[in-house]
Amino acid sequence: MNLTTLKLLIWIAALGALGYLGFFVYAWAIMGKQDELTRTRAPHEFMKRVLDEVPEPEPPRTTLVDYERVVATFREMNWTGAEAPPPPPPPPPQAEEPTTRPKPVVAKLLRVLYVEVDTDAPADSLALIVYDNADLSRTHPGAVPLKIGDRLHGAFSGVRVHAIQPEGLAFVVDDFEDDGPEQVAIWSPYGPGIVYVGEGGAQLPSVVGIPQAPLRIIGRPERTVERRPNTFVLGTQDVERFEADYLDILSNEVRHRQYRDPRTGKWEGVEVLHVEPGSAVAQHGVKTGDIVKSINGTSVNSVSQAISYVKNNQDLYTVWEVVVSNAGKDRTLIYESNK
Repeated sequence: MNLTTLKLLIWIAALGALGYLGFFVYAWAIMGKQDELTRTRAPHEFMKRVLDEVPEPEPPRTTLVDYERVVATFREMNWTGAEAPPPPPPPPPQAEEPTTRPKPVVAKLLRVLYVEVDTDAPADSLALIVYDNADLSRTHPGAVPLKIGDRLHGAFSGVRVHAIQPEGLAFVVDDFEDDGPEQVAIWSPYGPGIVYVGEGGAQLPSVVGIPQAPLRIIGRPERTVERRPNTFVLGTQDVERFEADYLDILSNEVRHRQYRDPRTGKWEGVEVLHVEPGSAVAQHGVKTGDIVKSINGTSVNSVSQAISYVKNNQDLYTVWEVVVSNAGKDRTLIYESNK
């Protein structure tokens, strides 16, 4: 055998080996796939057996984090991980408050300084009170006028004046009318008011130029009060001070001079040049610029003349009408006293 023949045999063997290798690869790759596809078309029993071997999945969780843990961590600030303490017990039930307010005691709320009883027209009767209650005295300082049917102020608006009587005021309280009125007597360190009795019945002494008055009963306050605009009830302490220190008052609380009418050149009154704010003179209604013209119809041209007139007639009159002029307009100041 020559070399050429040997080479040819080697080439034929190599081609045979290569063909077998190719067939093996084809059988493994293609035929194996066909067996797998055949197995997927397995009978029902085989599929059931395969499915039964698959483990059941865990059920889904309803919450990601336990709610009690969230409350303990973020609301109760319990970051230790310990179990939160039990919640406190609920508060005991509270007794229901009464629907109606207690009845106020009117005598503790106010004092009656002055009453004026009109027998002809009771609806025109008048009273002056001052509040002792802290809240009422702050919102309504000083003397407060009241008539029949008027109500107190603020939280005590349920209290109204039932009657104005010689001995004081009668009040009734809403929701307690069946209890009857509460009587509040006139407050005065000098005792009850005085009734002036004259000819034809009880009345104030008549004054020339001043109309007759029906029955009026006055309980004197200690300090002068203005019961209506330009009408004053003289207080006992103020009257005593005027009688004792009128020269000091006229020197320090007011500046004045005789007034001469520029048109006629006659002395026709007393001109008030200045009144100290808050002084007793100012509290009696006198203002800077006033010109005092007359007292009870009698002209006065000087302070000494006015003082002499009052002193000489103080036992005759209990009502004093003082006519003053200011900026060309006249007004009348009325002062009442039972002296």
